[in-house]
Amino acid sequence: GSGAYSAPNLPVTWTEKDYHWKKMLPGKGHSSPMVWMDNLYLTCSDGENPGNLLLCFDKTTGKEKWRMLFESQTRQLHRLNTFASSTPAVDPYHVYMAWSDNDHFRIAAISHNGKGVWERNLGTHHTQHGGGSSPVVYRDRVYIANECRGPSAIHALDRMTGESIWKVDRPWDEKGKTSYSTPLLYRPERGEPYLVFNSTSSGMTAINPDNGKTVWQIPDLFPKRTILSPFTVNGLIFGSCGDGNVGFFLAAIRPPLEKGGQPTEAYRIRKAAPYVPTPVAKENRLFLVSDGGIASCVDATTGEEIW
Repeated sequence: GSGAYSAPNLPVTWTEKDYHWKKMLPGKGHSSPMVWMDNLYLTCSDGENPGNLLLCFDKTTGKEKWRMLFESQTRQLHRLNTFASSTPAVDPYHVYMAWSDNDHFRIAAISHNGKGVWERNLGTHHTQHGGGSSPVVYRDRVYIANECRGPSAIHALDRMTGESIWKVDRPWDEKGKTSYSTPLLYRPERGEPYLVFNSTSSGMTAINPDNGKTVWQIPDLFPKRTILSPFTVNGLIFGSCGDGNVGFFLAAIRPPLEKGGQPTEAYRIRKAAPYVPTPVAKENRLFLVSDGGIASCVDATTGEEIW
């Protein structure tokens, strides 16, 4: 989703009477909740035992329908990260769950009634701060990026069986920066949709979802770590990088209009640039929140500050 909601009557302040239901969770996580039909999915971890717990609730009543634990090994985590930082993806058939430790990068499909369908280990996942990238579903495939300090790749899997359809190896460095961003499905005005991936090692890369071939790329765009997920506003594609809880810059990229064309950089925002939080947009206004808690609004087309 875009992170925006058009409900006209949201309360300015929240009290207990504003909640339809409220549940205590068995742990914490940094993933986002996902909804499919009457089911609400979210993940959490107790912070002491490695692993990722997938919970399914009735979205209307808050009653827990089922839960499933995905075990993993102990690993080094950033103090603000958890074992439950990857957001599940959903479609009419499954919930797709990703989790990792140093020796494993796993993804699984679970039916909407809580039964395991398939599970894959896609390699190792050596990082400085733990995991966080999430899968996306498009048509009959699940896509996920494993870009870390060890062997790295982008994977396309059959959503029904988990079998590999294609794999694109990515450059990596033992002292490099892991990417935590989730790919964007971009739909150009002309031509077929493609996936956009952000990482320090490969910059911003547009990839054909059918075969994994590169559509276009800006390889040296990001000198620092990428966490914020790529997003699009008014035909521009955005990405950021940073380090040490500080955003370095947010870049606005104008993708090529014709096949074989090259992307161009429209502008950069350095002042109060977001590093972890992904911005939201309303029409031509782009709303940013820096990791230091500074909110700002810019013109999405020009990058000029509004407030």
